[in-house]
Amino acid sequence: MNQQRIKSDELFSSSQEHAQEAIELRRKAKQTDEVLSEIVSTLAGCPLTVIEGRLSTQTKRGPTFYADLSMGERWRIALEIAIAAVGEGGLLVIPQEAWEGLDPLNREAIAQQAKAAIVVILTAECSDGELTAEPA
Repeated sequence: MNQQRIKSDELFSSSQEHAQEAIELRRKAKQTDEVLSEIVSTLAGCPLTVIEGRLSTQTKRGPTFYADLSMGERWRIALEIAIAAVGEGGLLVIPQEAWEGLDPLNREAIAQQAKAAIVVILTAECSDGELTAEPA
């Protein structure tokens, strides 16, 4: 009986420590949410907002979490923000894996975004031929 009481006290103490840690982590998460919201709000024309600590954007489906978007949709938003950040004459690099993972429609949309903003995008595509460079 005494051992059970000791074990109970230890578990209660441990649960109190975890409860305090949870409160502290929630406070830190709220601060992160506030910082992220502030950064997103300073980006001119940024399509992202923060809802419940998660990046969100408006789509045809209504408010949608960024994580729930297709890879093409994510890249289009990310590049829209990056293009605005580098400005006219800027240079952006898209990793080969990301570029090859996009469908032709999204590739073309990204190319048009870059052309309209006069931004150069560099990327790569796998090929069994000789190394070449081609404008999009």
